[in-house]
Amino acid sequence: MQTAINSGLTKNYSIHEQNNAFWNLPNFNIYSATVPEKMHHLDLGLFPDMIEFTRNLLKNQRGNALIEKMDTRLTAILRHYGLKIFHNRLADLAHFTALEYRNMMRVMPFVLDGLLEGRLDSKLIGLYLKWNDMYIKSRKSAFTESELDDFEKLMKSWAKDFILIGSYSDNQCLYPKLHHFLYHMIPAIKNYGSPNGWNAETFEALHKTYIKDPYRMSNKRNVNSQILGTVMRKLTLQEVYKTIFLNKPRYFYQSNNVILYKNYNNIPFRLIETIVNELKIREGSSEIIDGLEHFLEALNEYFKIIFDLNEEDNIIDVETAMISLYESVRLTNGKFVRATLSYNNLPMFNNISIKINESQLEEFVTYDNLCFAKANILNFYHKN
Repeated sequence: MQTAINSGLTKNYSIHEQNNAFWNLPNFNIYSATVPEKMHHLDLGLFPDMIEFTRNLLKNQRGNALIEKMDTRLTAILRHYGLKIFHNRLADLAHFTALEYRNMMRVMPFVLDGLLEGRLDSKLIGLYLKWNDMYIKSRKSAFTESELDDFEKLMKSWAKDFILIGSYSDNQCLYPKLHHFLYHMIPAIKNYGSPNGWNAETFEALHKTYIKDPYRMSNKRNVNSQILGTVMRKLTLQEVYKTIFLNKPRYFYQSNNVILYKNYNNIPFRLIETIVNELKIREGSSEIIDGLEHFLEALNEYFKIIFDLNEEDNIIDVETAMISLYESVRLTNGKFVRATLSYNNLPMFNNISIKINESQLEEFVTYDNLCFAKANILNFYHKN
């Protein structure tokens, strides 16, 4: 950097003409003492810049119409386990967290697809695809020489494509983070290993939870005691909530890491037919009625595929057996399946794979021109 400044080549390297005070200390190398921190350089640095410049590009092409279309596509994304949904659009990017930006990386190529025309559209999508590929590689726990060479080539290729939106920045892309990433990331990896070891996200999250947020809630007087009191109240309420929640036996049932949530009905096995008839008269939920009507058939099929059950285990005492109905279940892989009429005002919310028979296409449930399947009931069967 010092050589670039002395040679008048600062613009070529995207750096400012400003002397570094550490250069006056000959026995101290500031560049060996610091590394580009991944979360602030990528998640909270370059990617937010990409989003901002992309929106400027869209606005330059067709005004606010493409911005509105981009935001509408983001809000239309259906819920999926582990994916943040942006119902409030992108009105305030400055308050987004690193986690929210990472979720945005997953969907942005699909959100932008087709907004522009011709080569401009394909170049923009290609830019985001290269970014995602580059970001995934940056998360590797270790690099071989060949992998590091491929990573460096990908970084340079992305930087060339970045020119497409870089012209919409307010300072011709003279960003220190861009310079650090392109010129210091690879040497830092060679010296110190994977960037994952430099990530400050854990410390940032703790700092925000236990310092920043309580400070903002205070009146800025006697700050330390107010922060301590806020944190203590929060932790106490969390423990109280856990105690109350865990002491509600009818709310959930856990077995082998599968958790059934929100028990809303318990039906004696011998009264299934009676309950179904009553629901039909009262015009109850068609999903529950349909699920109970097919319950015995499904139970028989279940017993057929459970090979480790003895014949005695298949015997049901209709006088004592109970069926408990639940609204949702968390599976062993962490995903949820829900059996409710709607979830967040959307009828389609379960990612259930179905095979469509074209001859019965009109019989399938559709939402927004998409076919989907729903779980009618979730139950836990008690033998006694």
